Amino acid sequence: MPTTIIELGILIFIFIGLNVLALFLTRFKKMLRIISWIILIAGITFYSIRPFLVDLQTKSAIEKLDTHLERVFPEDHWEVTDSDDYRLTNEKKLFVIFENEPNVTYLYNINKQTVTQVDMWTKSGKSLHSENIVPTHKE
Repeated sequence: MPTTIIELGILIFIFIGLNVLALFLTRFKKMLRIISWIILIAGITFYSIRPFLVDLQTKSAIEKLDTHLERVFPEDHWEVTDSDDYRLTNEKKLFVIFENEPNVTYLYNINKQTVTQVDMWTKSGKSLHSENIVPTHKE
């Protein structure tokens, strides 16, 4: 979220900068003001729509991960959570906790083509080796 605030600040700075520049360059005054308003409206539109696009992307990734887990672990049940990261990326990171292994969290990367198990750790945040836990859902 702080990144979004910084990006919006830059957007407003550009808007104000172009309008101040328009005061000094009277020949291009109208064009600079039009450009500044277009940039401001496009930026506000983008930042208004982005959370919905990220939610859509996350839901799609969860569906893809559920399909993968149903194929790989058909007898198990699990809970999927996301990282609450509101960025548009080609790859989503999702966390999985299996019902029969509640002390282990698995990290999956999901992109358009693949679902990959990347990492795993205990609820306390320690590695499985330090806790002497053998993962039952390692891929």
